[in-house]
Amino acid sequence: MKELLTNGARAWLCGWGLLLASCATSPSGGDGVYNQMVTQRTVLRTTSPGQMEAAGRDLEPGTRLRLLGMTGEFYEVELTSGERGFVPSRDVGPLREPGSWTGG
Repeated sequence: MKELLTNGARAWLCGWGLLLASCATSPSGGDGVYNQMVTQRTVLRTTSPGQMEAAGRDLEPGTRLRLLGMTGEFYEVELTSGERGFVPSRDVGPLREPGSWTGG
């Protein structure tokens, strides 16, 4: 669970109760590396899940991203362009070579 500290720094509350503040790595997305991808056509939401949103940006299978956090069933992600948003966790998987997977 992501928390925002009073000084504005992000922290992560891990399952075993340890609070990590000012970490350079994300919970499971690697150390700033775009090592995840969209596995099926999905939408990048620009608002936090649970808030109303008129429209989002379509993402195609194979779109590279890195994980920044998790909110419910959604990952907070960053695209290689620097654009940030939320995608359903079921639509994200490890980066693989083109042709080694099928979207859908």
